[in-house]
Amino acid sequence: MQVLIAVWSEPNLEESPQKYPLLAVICSCVLVLSIASSTESGPVPPGHLIDIGGRRLHLNCTGSGAPTIVAESGLGAFSADWTLVQPEASKFTRFCSYDPARYAWSDSGPALDMVYETVDDLRMLLRKAGVDPPYVLIGASIGGLFVRAYQRRFPEQVSGLY
Repeated sequence: MQVLIAVWSEPNLEESPQKYPLLAVICSCVLVLSIASSTESGPVPPGHLIDIGGRRLHLNCTGSGAPTIVAESGLGAFSADWTLVQPEASKFTRFCSYDPARYAWSDSGPALDMVYETVDDLRMLLRKAGVDPPYVLIGASIGGLFVRAYQRRFPEQVSGLY
């Protein structure tokens, strides 16, 4: 939103002092509205928002090859945590990082970081995005718990854990 503000000068301030406080209020409101509208959209996600059935999760896949490395972040973390690792690993295989429900660019989910909800979300996300197994799952911090649960639930899809 672009705003053009015109300021006029009064030859005699004593004749109309009420105009200047009003002008200050108007300018302040315009400034606040322009800042709010410029930050509304936020940063652009580096990957894609994939609909997994009424809500969207952010998935960022780079590189090519098999098996696909799928990165699971720790508690409170998201796909941006893999920005130093992902480009290097993508030189020799496909690498996918994602944002779990409620984190970064992803929509909210039905529960709070419950293991099987997170695992089911990841499985649906990979399926809907056309990211085929086999997967090498890597997990940071509590993400290690999630990748182990994924491997126990879908062992035929996982070729390795790290």
